[in-house]
Amino acid sequence: MSTRQLCPYCQYANELENQFCGQCGKQLGGHIPAGSRSSAITVGNGSLLPAPSLKQVGQAVAVSLVALAAEAGLILLRRRLNHLRRPAAPAEPQALVPQQPQTQPHTVLSQRIVQVWQNGRLTGRLSEQSIWQELE
Repeated sequence: MSTRQLCPYCQYANELENQFCGQCGKQLGGHIPAGSRSSAITVGNGSLLPAPSLKQVGQAVAVSLVALAAEAGLILLRRRLNHLRRPAAPAEPQALVPQQPQTQPHTVLSQRIVQVWQNGRLTGRLSEQSIWQELE
């Protein structure tokens, strides 16, 4: 990104060493006519973008915050509606005789690894595995 000076008359981006505007030919660095000064940002290729004022930035931030708040409100409303639409689970009658839980066999796997080090070097490794299974 290069720095350029703006012509006070036509807002053309000129090189810093120019004494006259490359577009309108008027002298640069002279007086600036009242009311014709506007702020602008010069981009790398010399094109101009209007510089945002503090008021414009504040308005953009306010609109963004309102949009975020509206989105959050819609998400909460959707959650509440989905919660209300779900039918309540019917109460199951209590059985007088407790049912036997269906059990699955349980398997436990255990592994132990022992490393043997001598003089800072790994010289051996032992591995032990144990498997337990509970059957009915």
